[in-house]
Amino acid sequence: MVKQLITDFFNEIEKKEIKKNKNSKASFWHLEFQENLNINYGDENHIGIRKATRLYEKYIEEKEKSVKDPNKFQRNYMSKYLGHEDYDDYIKKTTDISLETEKNPVFENAKTTIDRVTPIKWYKKDVNKLVVIASTVFMLVLSIYTYQNNYSIKGNCIIWKTDHFEKSSCLAKKAINNGKYAINIETFKRITVTDSTIFFKKNIPLVWYGKNIKGEGEYFTDRGVHPETLKRLNPITRPILNREKLLNE
Repeated sequence: MVKQLITDFFNEIEKKEIKKNKNSKASFWHLEFQENLNINYGDENHIGIRKATRLYEKYIEEKEKSVKDPNKFQRNYMSKYLGHEDYDDYIKKTTDISLETEKNPVFENAKTTIDRVTPIKWYKKDVNKLVVIASTVFMLVLSIYTYQNNYSIKGNCIIWKTDHFEKSSCLAKKAINNGKYAINIETFKRITVTDSTIFFKKNIPLVWYGKNIKGEGEYFTDRGVHPETLKRLNPITRPILNREKLLNE
């Protein structure tokens, strides 16, 4: 089933992203994880171009390659890209389609098959029923598709908006997996501090500190990571405040 998933995944990349060759497809997969999902080298869920290429060569080109199969997170992402809720949902629906195909095989010579079947006239009497059934099925499929695209793929991801995090689709550009950081987005905000800002309560830090990509210090209301660098924030300390000329003791 992993082979089928990888095959479907690369075929979908070619279809959606217009990526025609092996290298461009592998590069797309790598960039989706590193730039859009912020999963960098060293993370267990990271996909490098080399591994993506080896998976393509093993399962698409059927070459003898020693490469570890995608882990659960990676399989779930691939399944979501294909329009499924997760890998388990992909297996279920793919298996259902396979079983249905076995029950109703497609004949190579369709014309010969049709010629052997006696025409059925019953549909002329029940055309209204057929319209109702077809409409119901269409609405059901549309509802499932809408649910999957608007809710199922959201997962536990968040994205930075000016001075706070908001819930987001995991496929959105610059979204991060909050399952990894466990940030309380209800209380986590970036603030501007002044001499009147209360930094401690009974010697317990009330503010967290970190530097942005320009090396400038910024302040936040709760523990977490800096939204630009994804580095852990530090509880505020008096040496930091003295260095930033915000506390004179």
